[in-house]
Amino acid sequence: MTRPDKVFCGSIGVRFGTSRTKIELSPAENHGGPAGRFRVRLDRRWYDLEDRKLFLCADEVAALAAEFAASGEIAPVAVPDLPVKARVKVPRGIPGASPYWSGYVASAPIRADDGRWWVAVVIYGGVELHPVDHLVRC
Repeated sequence: MTRPDKVFCGSIGVRFGTSRTKIELSPAENHGGPAGRFRVRLDRRWYDLEDRKLFLCADEVAALAAEFAASGEIAPVAVPDLPVKARVKVPRGIPGASPYWSGYVASAPIRADDGRWWVAVVIYGGVELHPVDHLVRC
């Protein structure tokens, strides 16, 4: 019997010029991930972060296939360079007031189910989660 972590529910063959790659999809539940997402293998190697498993939604898998079809390469996933205690500005969104709150990063970046990177930011004694792409480094 096949091990659950070796069960694949689908695959995609992608070609760029004469270069081909095979994208294999395994249900995330078989690897301890959230339902409805996939762990991806590219040419028999897991597409992961350096230190942990990566689970992609269907849109991210499609974007991965399109990236290879358009350029012939797939860039590795990189964790944003935003260390703990880094000073940041958070958009305030209040008309007529100063445009930013000042704070500092209180956690390592976390990739959420929506595919975005988030960090905990300390602002005026409280802690809030903010997307990394909305923050401005000081």
